[in-house]
Amino acid sequence: MKNNEIVFKNEQFSSPLQAGSVSIIVPVYNTENYVIETLNSLMGEEQGRHEILVVHDGGTDNSLNLAIEWAKTVENPVAIIDQANAGLSQARMSGLSYARGDYIAFLDSDDVVTPGLYTRMARYAAEEQCELVICRSAVFDDSNSHLSDFYDDWLWNDLLQNAPSKTTSLKDSPMLLRLEPNANTRVMSRAFMVAEGICFEQGLIFEDLPPHTHEIAAARRIGLLNETGYHYRINRPGKITQERSQRRFHIFKSVELAIQYGKQYSIDNEAGAALVSLMTRMIIWCGENVLLPQRQEFFTQACELYATIPEDWFATYHRVFSENPWEIRQSLFLKNNDRLALVKDTLAVHEKEDEASSEAQSSLLASGDARPVIHPKRLVGAAKRRLGNLMNKMSNISGS
Repeated sequence: MKNNEIVFKNEQFSSPLQAGSVSIIVPVYNTENYVIETLNSLMGEEQGRHEILVVHDGGTDNSLNLAIEWAKTVENPVAIIDQANAGLSQARMSGLSYARGDYIAFLDSDDVVTPGLYTRMARYAAEEQCELVICRSAVFDDSNSHLSDFYDDWLWNDLLQNAPSKTTSLKDSPMLLRLEPNANTRVMSRAFMVAEGICFEQGLIFEDLPPHTHEIAAARRIGLLNETGYHYRINRPGKITQERSQRRFHIFKSVELAIQYGKQYSIDNEAGAALVSLMTRMIIWCGENVLLPQRQEFFTQACELYATIPEDWFATYHRVFSENPWEIRQSLFLKNNDRLALVKDTLAVHEKEDEASSEAQSSLLASGDARPVIHPKRLVGAAKRRLGNLMNKMSNISGS
C-alpha cells in the first residue's frame, strides 16, 4: 500500500460537486463501536454539495470494513482512504489531499453532528464570504448518555447576544481566540487553507490549538452560527484526550506554535490576552494528567515557555480577567515562576469561592435546577480545584 490511497469509492463519488461544496474528512482509528453512528449523522448533508472522505489510519479493528460496507448503501458520495498508522494530524492532511470541495470540514469518528450541518455552514460561508465558519458544540457523556453545554458556552452567549448568526473578525471580536480549539466545529475555505499554509502538525497529540490560532488570526471574515451542531463524546474507552501519560508534554509544542502564529499575525493585546487564557487552561488540563513524578518538570517547562509571551499580552490578560483573582494569580504564577507560593494563595482563594459556589449550587438544587454555577469570565471551579490538588502534590514532592 502507498502512504495513502483510495481503496473504495461508491458510484455517487464520481458525480461532480456544485460550487460551494464541502469535503468532510473523517479520520478513523479503532472506533468500530462508534464509526457507523458518526457516518450516519452525515446522511442529511445536501446532495450535490458535499463529499465524505473517510481516512482509515491503520487501525486494527473492523472499522475499515464497516466504513466500506456503509459506503455501499448510502446516496452520499463517499471515498475510503487507507494508510499506515500516522496519527490524527496526518489522517486529516491525507483527506485534504484528495478533497475536491471549495470548503473543508473535519469530523472525528466517535462524535456526531446534526443533520446537514456542514453544508449549511458552507452555504453561510459562501453567502457571507467567510474564510471560516464555526458552530456551537455540546458534550455527550458516553458513560451515562448525558448531554451538557460545551466548555465555551458562556463565551458563545457573550459573542452572539442571542443573534442567530454573526459575521465578525478577530479585530472586532478578540475573544474569538478563547473559543475551544476544536477543528471539527468549523468549515473553512480550502483556498484559504492552502494560501495561508494552515495545517495540522504531524505527531502532535493536542494538534488543534496551532491551527485554531492560525486560522482565526489570518481570516478576514469569520462566521458564527448560533446552532449546537457538534456533539463531542467524552468518557469512552481509548480516547486520547483522556490519556494520562508523558504525551501530555506535547501541549508545549502546540502552545509554542500558537504563540508564534499570534506574533506572526501581530494580533492585538486583547486577542493576546484571550490566547493566554486559553493556553493556560489547556496546560493546566494537561498537567493534571501527567504522572505524578513528572509534574514538577511539566510545570517547570510551562513557566519557561510562558517567558516567551509578549509582556503586553500579559498586561491585558491581567486587566481583562480581573474579575477573577484566580486568573490574575495564574498569570503571575506563569510569568514569575513562583509556583509553590502562588499555589498556597490560590488554594486559599478556592476555599472562599467554593463556599460561595456551594451556597449558590444548593439554592439551584432546591429549585430543581441542577446546572453547575460557572462565572462567565473564569475557568470552571473543577479545573481550579484540580490545579490546586496538582500543585499541592508538587509541593509535597519538592519538600520530600
